Amino acid sequence: MLVITFKEKSLEAEPRHLLGFLWNVNKWHSAESAGLM
Repeated sequence: MLVITFKEKSLEAEPRHLLGFLWNVNKWHSAESAGLM
């Protein structure tokens, strides 16, 4: 629920911030999958 609320606020406030957030999550997930985390 917290994540959904955060996404909704980001979309209303600044779409670029949400895109950056999703990009960082994607990079973190990729690093974790590669065993770097």
